[in-house]
Amino acid sequence: MNKKLKLTSPDPELDRLAAGTIDGMAHWSGSGPPGTTCGECRFWANEDRPNHYAFRCAKYFTMMKKWGSRHIPFHQPSCKYFRRD
Repeated sequence: MNKKLKLTSPDPELDRLAAGTIDGMAHWSGSGPPGTTCGECRFWANEDRPNHYAFRCAKYFTMMKKWGSRHIPFHQPSCKYFRRD
């Protein structure tokens, strides 16, 4: 039996946040202070490998004990862990 399921999201706002979040962010993209970006956050850091410029989230690293799998662009909307300094 091949039926198409018609699913609705219980929380469209959560779906929107999840869709904009890059793997390796500490929390949902856009959940931080309005108008702030990951590049302005003190947790946006280079992985500390020579000649390797892939900025990732150090807060994610602290929580998960590993770096996220993707580079996080400077202009990515920040998450709830945003800290300017």
